[in-house]
Amino acid sequence: MLQVIFRGLSVLSIILVSQFGGQVFGQSSDSTNETTHRIDSLEQLCLDTCDQSTAGMRECVGLALEAWDAELNRVYGLLLENVSSDERTRLRDAQRAWLAWRDKEIEFIHAKRDNTQGTMWQLVAASEAMQLTRDRVLQLQAYLDVVGAR
Repeated sequence: MLQVIFRGLSVLSIILVSQFGGQVFGQSSDSTNETTHRIDSLEQLCLDTCDQSTAGMRECVGLALEAWDAELNRVYGLLLENVSSDERTRLRDAQRAWLAWRDKEIEFIHAKRDNTQGTMWQLVAASEAMQLTRDRVLQLQAYLDVVGAR
């Protein structure tokens, strides 16, 4: 059920993003004037509407990870299209190295959390792993903002 809700909201957000100039960030409700990525909003909506079990929350985090992974591929592809040939080669090398690092980091996160009792730690490990991809998306988006998408 949560997958249907999350995917439906993801499709809706893609439609809204395409209709409103590709903006993927919206204003947050706090006074710091920070922005909230649409995937963060969708994850929070999923968490707010799930059954509040560890399994339900893990499903929301897993769906958010899938969305962040898709966003990573989208932003990376746009960045590749908007840099010079030399920069493209360096970006590919950096991304491959980052992917290898991320995979090893996730192995460590799970090994560290597997030795901790309680199902809540599975959620913590999943959240930590998802955060790695989220951070990379935001980093690549910042690079893209600097070079400007054509």
